[in-house]
Amino acid sequence: MNHYIIAPSASKYLNEIIDYFADFNVTRGESFIAAFQQKCQNLINFPMMGRSKINWLIY
Repeated sequence: MNHYIIAPSASKYLNEIIDYFADFNVTRGESFIAAFQQKCQNLINFPMMGRSKINWLIY
């Protein structure tokens, strides 16, 4: 099983988002975390999905 690592700067933003949800809508926050974890797992399972960064520069 592979693992993913969240960059410290991304972790900071994620913590701010989680804090926001904790204050305003815990249920939505829990679903956000579950969806984020699923997206990360999808990237582990299918690392070539999506567009490469080079494609971003072309458009």
